[in-house]
Amino acid sequence: MKVRDKEFERRDASAQHHLLETLVRSTTDGIIVIDTSGRVLLQNPAWLDVTGDSAIGVPPARIPTHFGLYRVDQVTLLPSEELACHRALCGDNVQGHEIFQRTAKRPEGRWLSETASALRDHAGAVWGAVGVVRDVTKAKRADLIQARLAALVQTNVLAIAVLQPDGTIQDWNPGAERLTGYRADEVIGRPARVLRAPGHVDYFERAKVALLAGQSDYTYETVGLNSDGTLRDLAVTFAPIKDQIGDLIGLYAIATDIRDRKRVEQHLATLANEESQHLGRELHDTLGQQLTGIALLTEALKEQMDRGSAAATLLTRIGTAVEQAKAQIRTIANGVSPVDIDTHGLVIALENLAHNTHREHGIECRLECPDTVAVANNLVATQLYYIAREAVHNAVLHAQPRRVVIELTDRRGIRIAVRDDGRGLPPNAERSGGMGLNIMRYRCGLVGGALQIDSTSGGTVVACHIQNTNKA
Repeated sequence: MKVRDKEFERRDASAQHHLLETLVRSTTDGIIVIDTSGRVLLQNPAWLDVTGDSAIGVPPARIPTHFGLYRVDQVTLLPSEELACHRALCGDNVQGHEIFQRTAKRPEGRWLSETASALRDHAGAVWGAVGVVRDVTKAKRADLIQARLAALVQTNVLAIAVLQPDGTIQDWNPGAERLTGYRADEVIGRPARVLRAPGHVDYFERAKVALLAGQSDYTYETVGLNSDGTLRDLAVTFAPIKDQIGDLIGLYAIATDIRDRKRVEQHLATLANEESQHLGRELHDTLGQQLTGIALLTEALKEQMDRGSAAATLLTRIGTAVEQAKAQIRTIANGVSPVDIDTHGLVIALENLAHNTHREHGIECRLECPDTVAVANNLVATQLYYIAREAVHNAVLHAQPRRVVIELTDRRGIRIAVRDDGRGLPPNAERSGGMGLNIMRYRCGLVGGALQIDSTSGGTVVACHIQNTNKA
């Protein structure tokens, strides 16, 4: 019975030894075993891959020189007594000891991490040590890049935030604190959308899609929410943070205060709008009235002519030309100044837009305005009209719709939307942004609004929402 037990023990020990040897040889970490004199007893195949050479037969004192091992300063040659296995022989439990390796084959160098522990017999006496070495160059360089990026973020005067791929704020520099009033400890760990003013588009996912597609950066204009509840016009640029193999591991956002620029743009737009109003009135009231006077004189002169005479026929043709000129002037005046100063001018202009679209293109087009909408600010009303006109034009020209609906509501701010039942926008149309879309975005931003576009194969909705309709 005892002989059989010993046989089982021998087989069990042999199986464990075989399993251990298999594990040692198959692992990707370099493993080495030495005796108390420092002589190498065993090394696995991965040791050669990690360190670049064999240690068998190399005297312990020459190991650092043979493998080109240095302290973390990358200058001082590592003393042999500081090698992890030799420290383990002295009783140390070495975990993650970093050293730097530089050889003629690898002049750029690489970082290695050593772990070692003593090997003891049944009596507890140390008979050797086992060491594990791992190439941690990628992780070390990534840490260095992260440290440099963090230093750059924290020392930059611009407002910079580092975001995780899911939009969580990871870093927040003093520039961002000065711009928004939020301290770093108030926003780190929270989603970036908490900084967006209500009613405005969340561009983060669009930015991430664009950056994943290879775009180098993604810039947009929005309205941010300050810590005191006030709003601020911002231009935000997203750029990717990638790891060594090119995978997106985060994004950094640079925000710029554009309030002064927006004020200048709005002031210039107001001046241009006032000039357009003046020009429209001059066309209608001055030139239009002069043409009306010419038409009356022509009719009076015709009455003095013999009917059917050549002169009467010529006067009839002149009268027709004058009426055509008056119609063209009205069209031009409406284009220059489409919305009257009257607070309900926007509704009237949109009704005319729907009527003219139906008449000219044969497409059902109507205005839905369930609320009493009065926009006193003519600049705002004019820009909303131009947005609707551009959206209707795009739908008729590109979407091949059967029906176009213009919606105007006043619920927590003015919202104008153009909805069609056409074939929708191409997949990249909103991201690439043609001239029409860019102009509509600009007009929305000019009056403090946000443009939203939802498109499917069943149609497209282009909408602009403005919180404060009295904004200049």
